[in-house]
Amino acid sequence: WIGATCTTPKTCSVCGVVDGTALGHSWTDATCTDPMSCSRCGIVSGQPNGHNFVGGSCTVCGTADPDAVPEPSDTGVISGSVTSYLTNDPVTITLTLDGNTDPSYTITLAEGATDYSLDGVEYGTYTMSVSKAAHVTRDYTVAVGVAASVVDVKILPIGDATGDGRVVISDVARVYAHVRKTNLITDEYLLKCADALSDGRVNVGDVSRLYGHIRNITKLF
Repeated sequence: WIGATCTTPKTCSVCGVVDGTALGHSWTDATCTDPMSCSRCGIVSGQPNGHNFVGGSCTVCGTADPDAVPEPSDTGVISGSVTSYLTNDPVTITLTLDGNTDPSYTITLAEGATDYSLDGVEYGTYTMSVSKAAHVTRDYTVAVGVAASVVDVKILPIGDATGDGRVVISDVARVYAHVRKTNLITDEYLLKCADALSDGRVNVGDVSRLYGHIRNITKLF
C-alpha cells in the first residue's frame, strides 16, 4: 500500500487497487501576506487577505503602514550600536532637522557605552552627527517615521585612513599612495580621517604629520 494523500486514496503499488478515500486538504487560514494553504501538501488557494491599515499600522498583524502620512506631533525612536576606538571617552550624538542649523536633540553616552537610544523624536529627516575626542565626526542621514529607526554608527580616530581603528604605519602608506595618486581614497569619511592636519586637504603635510605620530615625535592625540 501507498499511503493516502490529500488528493488520492491508499493505493496498491502492485495492482493499483484503491482502499478508502483521499485525505482531503487540511487548510490553514489565509493571513495578511499569505494565501490559504494545505498543512499536509503545501498547495495554496486564493489570495492573501491583505493588510487592514488603521492609524498607521495593520490591525491584524501590526505591520507599519509604509504609506502613512505622519502628523507633525508624532514622535519616533532612533536606536543602535556605537563603535569607536582608543579610549572610553563619552560619545556625543546630535540630531539636526533638515533646514535647521541648531541641533534638535543631543545625547551624550556614558563612558564606554556601546548602545544608544533617542526617544520622542519628532517625525522628519535629520542629520545625525557622532563625535568623540580624538575621532573624526561622522554624519548620517536618518529618517524618523512610524517604524523605529535602527542606525548602527562607527567613528574612526584622526589619521585612520584604513578604517581599522588604529593609526599605524599602514595609514602613512595609505595616505602617501593617495597623495601620489597611485591608490586614491574614494570614501568621503576615510578621506576626512586621512586629513591629519584638519585643513580640508590631504597632501604630503598629512603624510608627515602621521609619520610624526607613529614615531612619537608629534602625537595626534
